Amino acid sequence: MSRTVIAVEVTQEIAEALQQLSVRCSSCCAIGDGFATHGASFTPATLLAMLAEDASKIITDPASWQSANLKHVFASHGYRVGEG
Repeated sequence: MSRTVIAVEVTQEIAEALQQLSVRCSSCCAIGDGFATHGASFTPATLLAMLAEDASKIITDPASWQSANLKHVFASHGYRVGEG
């Protein structure tokens, strides 16, 4: 599978919060018998890649649970991202 790099600029505060969230996700997986869809070694980059993967499913797999949940996130920001 080929990969594309998309650069994302965030504030230092957001970067630090993403780092802390990555640690929480990694810890959660470690105490959950190692089960998590994207493994136990989260970094801000892998966290954002997972979110991008899920967001893309709004287009590629609109019936998925990821799509349904992220459509709510977009709607809370004022975006209607369903078909049409």
